Amino acid sequence: MNRVEKIRETLKEQGIDALVVLDELNQHYLSVFSKIERRMGADVASNLHCHFSKIEWTDKGEKRHLTFDDTIYGPDYRPFAEAIKIGGLAPTVICESAGTQSDDALLMKKYYGDLK
Repeated sequence: MNRVEKIRETLKEQGIDALVVLDELNQHYLSVFSKIERRMGADVASNLHCHFSKIEWTDKGEKRHLTFDDTIYGPDYRPFAEAIKIGGLAPTVICESAGTQSDDALLMKKYYGDLK
């Protein structure tokens, strides 16, 4: 059982339905949202509670959260915002950038708002 499966099992035992680590799913956000909708329903997929941050990973797991200015680690917020827009979703997104949560959250919100 890998790290994500262990976390999912622990959450399931506590009555929490889902955990999706998008970074580990190679940023195929639309397919992930579609899979959540098929398995858990449109309401769940449309109203997800998401945390988003660039993250530095090591072979032991998550090392630290970074800012959107970081150019080495990802994921980039733009494909995530685009998938939300294309999918017509309305998730709650919590920005977890290290020390720049407010600035990065506003950057993501502006980018999302400017999408056609």
